[in-house]
Amino acid sequence: MSKLLRTTDIAHRLGISAVYVRQLADSGKLPAERTAGGYRIFKAEDVERLAAERERQRQAREQGKIMSEDAEKLLLKPKKAFDSHRAGGADSDGWTAGVG
Repeated sequence: MSKLLRTTDIAHRLGISAVYVRQLADSGKLPAERTAGGYRIFKAEDVERLAAERERQRQAREQGKIMSEDAEKLLLKPKKAFDSHRAGGADSDGWTAGVG
């Protein structure tokens, strides 16, 4: 049987607030069970999985591998093909003269 942890145990382990632990549970990011009294309890392996994921994200941010959503959208946005004829004409080889 897995070791079970309370909300405050997780908050201390991850360095986050108990409120945030409850939000993680409510959002489904951290699976929780309820005791007969209605308290949330968590399996230690689920907490360790979340802790490892948070550490991977932290390291990626430090290395610049994670970018903001806006920057990611710009990179993933399809680019329109350059239409040289509408941009002022092109030579026979497709190059536009005098642009720039």
